[in-house]
Parts: sequence; C-alpha cells; structure tokens
Amino acid sequence: MKRFSFIAGMMMASFIVQSAEVLSTRLEDSIGSNGSGTIDLTRSSTGDKIITTAELEAFRQDNGGILVLAVDVNEASNGTEKSESQGVTVDTVTLEVVKNGITYTFSQFTTKTQTSVAEKGSTNRQMYYTFIGETGSSRITPSTEGDIYNSSFDATLSVPVDIDLSDATSVTLFIELLDTNGQLGDPEAFYDYSAGFEDLAIVTYNDAVFLDELAIGRSAAPLVVLSEETSSVGSFIYYPSSTGYFVVGYEDNYPVKGDYDFNDLVVGYQVKFGLDLNGRVKTIEGEGYLVARGGSYNHDWLLHIDLPESAQATGELTLFDASNSNIMAGYPKSISGSGRLLVEPYSDSQALFSDPNEAYVNTLWYSDHVPGPKFTFSVTLDDGIPAHRLTEAPFDPILYVRETGYEIHLKDFSPMLVRSFNTEDGQTSFTDTNGYPFAMVVPEDWLFPNEYVDLGEAYPNFVNYISSNKMDNQNWYEAGISSGITKHNRTKWKW
Repeated sequence: MKRFSFIAGMMMASFIVQSAEVLSTRLEDSIGSNGSGTIDLTRSSTGDKIITTAELEAFRQDNGGILVLAVDVNEASNGTEKSESQGVTVDTVTLEVVKNGITYTFSQFTTKTQTSVAEKGSTNRQMYYTFIGETGSSRITPSTEGDIYNSSFDATLSVPVDIDLSDATSVTLFIELLDTNGQLGDPEAFYDYSAGFEDLAIVTYNDAVFLDELAIGRSAAPLVVLSEETSSVGSFIYYPSSTGYFVVGYEDNYPVKGDYDFNDLVVGYQVKFGLDLNGRVKTIEGEGYLVARGGSYNHDWLLHIDLPESAQATGELTLFDASNSNIMAGYPKSISGSGRLLVEPYSDSQALFSDPNEAYVNTLWYSDHVPGPKFTFSVTLDDGIPAHRLTEAPFDPILYVRETGYEIHLKDFSPMLVRSFNTEDGQTSFTDTNGYPFAMVVPEDWLFPNEYVDLGEAYPNFVNYISSNKMDNQNWYEAGISSGITKHNRTKWKW
C-alpha cells in the first residue's frame, strides 16, 4: 500500500505495482476425463463473459507475479479415495501467452503438495505435484462476490509469469495429469485420475491463501509431501539498495517545531526482502545505526511494516556494541508479529548512545565522532506474500518520545503505539499547518544540521520545497551551507 511519496531523485529498487481489484472467476474450460485440459484463461463459465487480458494482468499482480488457479478435485473412490479425501497427480503444466505476434511459454509450476508415485507401466516412483481435495463441500471464501464463494474448489496451482499480460492476444493453459500405475495400490491408486472433470477458476491472492490454509483432504491422503521448496529464499530485493541506507531525522518537540534542527534523533537503516521461488516475500531482514542524538528528550525508535492480516512473522533482533562490535547483553531477542511487523531496535536512546564529554552526540560542530550501536533483525513469514501487500519503502520509521508520550511518523501515516497519547490528545497529523514535517527520510549522503541550526538555514532550498507543496527544489538536501551542516557523514557512522 502506498503510504509515502519518497523524495524525487532518490533511486530505489522496487517492483511494487498497485493492481486493479479483481474477483475470483470460474473458467469455462476444465480438465477432461482423459486427464488433459486446454484452458482458455479469457473464457469465463458465466454466460459469454470474457476475462480481459488486462484483468489477467491484474490477477498476476495481485498474486505478486503469479497466476494462481483453484482446482475442484472430482475423482472416483478408487484405492483409499473417499468423499472427504481425493487426489490426482500433475504431470505437466504449460502456459502459452501470445503477444505482439510472439509466443511465450511458461512451464514452471507448483502446487502445495507432492507425492512419490510410479507412472503407468513402471514401478519406478518419482516425486510429482498433486491436487488434493474432497467432494461437494462449500467454501465460504473471503470474497462473497467471487465465483468460488460457496463453491467446492479445493487445491491451488501457481504459475510464475514474468511478462505483462495486459496486451496479450491469447493466454492458454495446458494441463496433463499423470496416468499412475494403479496396480501397485496406494499411493498410485489414490493419486490416479478416473472421474473428471476437474473444474478450474482463476483466483485472487486472498482466495488462494484461504484455500491453501484449509488444506482440504490432506489429513486422510497417503504419502503427502508439502512443497517446501516453494518457500526457500532464492533472491533478495534491497531498500534503498544493496549498499545504501535510508536516513531518517526527527524534530522531537512535536507538535511544536522547536529549534527545527532535525537532528534530535538520526537513524540510518536498510531493509531487504527475501523472495521465494515464486517471487513472494518470505523473509524480511534489516540493519541500521544510530547516527546522531541532538535532543534532550529520551526516545525509542521502531520500524513498522504492514503485513496481511493473517500473516505471521517470527525471528530475532540483535544489537551490537559500537565500541567492540560484540553482541550486547540480552541479545538476540525473539520478535514476532501477526498482521504487522513492529521491530524496536533502539529503546532508551540516552542510555544506548551518549558522549562522555557532551550532552548531545554528533550534533555539535566541534565534537569528535561517537559511533552508535548497530542493529540487525531477520524474520521469516509463515507463507510467501506479494511485495505490494507490505508497506512500501521507506516503510514506517517511528520515534517515540518518552517525556511527551507522543509518537512521530512520516507524513500520511497514523499513530499506532498503545503507549502513546497521540490519538487521545488529537495529535494525529505529522506536519504543522504550513506543511513542515516532524520526520523525514532523506538519502544517506545527507548531512543533518548542526545543533541549534534551523533546517531552512542549513538548506536554504528547503523552504521553497515546502512552500511549493514539494514540487520545486526536490533535491534541496544537496545544497547545504557548509558552516551549518554536520561533518559526521556516512563514512563515520557506518562501521
């Protein structure tokens, strides 16, 4: 979800795309009784309704670059198959996309389950993906308007697609089920196909997650192997880059501007998403440094990233002592989240970050540099999540001011901490009446103002940037007056 328009000129690696709203739709074509299906993804089972390729692209985006189909397993009771547990084996799946006169084929696919079976005429068992379901039960899915609401769809099929489908002229899915050697008994007799027809629907992310979590028919099926390989991390996306950091500065006298030197607490941080083999976010990792503390107040600093409501995250937070790079006492600490990830790397900034010779740390023009403690965290999500369903970078870095009881966010975010008084006191906006923010994220090369130097004095273009509603002087942070800005740059604070 888009929460914050980042300052123009800062380059970030991101594939987050907002998709149009779509509803799960039953398809006209099905897998036939011969175990083969040619499925036109633009043909709905509802009358003559056409699923446009723009809608297919919206389905692909909603699932994070994957087309996901639901399958209604409809098998005869052979072997140990019965009404509450039935299965078929998937041999091959190929998606064919024609656009601009070129044919693209995608043969990689996954389902949530696998098994080891032998093909007809062979006794050599190999691993294959499977569909498992049951007969005739109704699913009360999240979307009451989609075609699979109150339906009997069971399993899901995921096909990663790395091209835009909106201008395609045809999108066709070819499915072949495996003819198993039923003479061997189970599991081959269970995972054969015999009755057909297997109906299909193209589904949204929410409906796919709903079906996957139901795990329909699995408990009574033989030799079920969960497809763990779909959850392993295969690549990373870094924010803002693999070597770069966001820098966030705060004015902690909120809701009053105070001296507006924007150095009351300065933190540098980086986040990376670990993507599974289907391109979904499976891990979230981060690291950062305390850069400066120019406020007389005491603070806690937190990083918040929204997750889908049903998502679970578990992991660890570690804090390192800047004086010797050792892990600090009491760490690592376990962290977890449900529906959101809220990490609190820095609690009690005064105790964590002090200068034995000065009241402030790294904000006085004559002071020597004091390195700040470093944090790292890593969490694993219980299931892969499309990146666009998480808070967009630079995420939601939060300052909690202990003396005032107020939390401070970037513009367009809302208070969320139980311990703060913002909502109770009506302090829910994080800019003043003239549009001046109390928190900002800037590039890592930004040099914050020295103590008692107003941000508008240190960076003269900043005032016009705000007064123009952020239309002019968008690179204001590049034109600082040397006498008013810090000497403590990234080469000093990143150790």
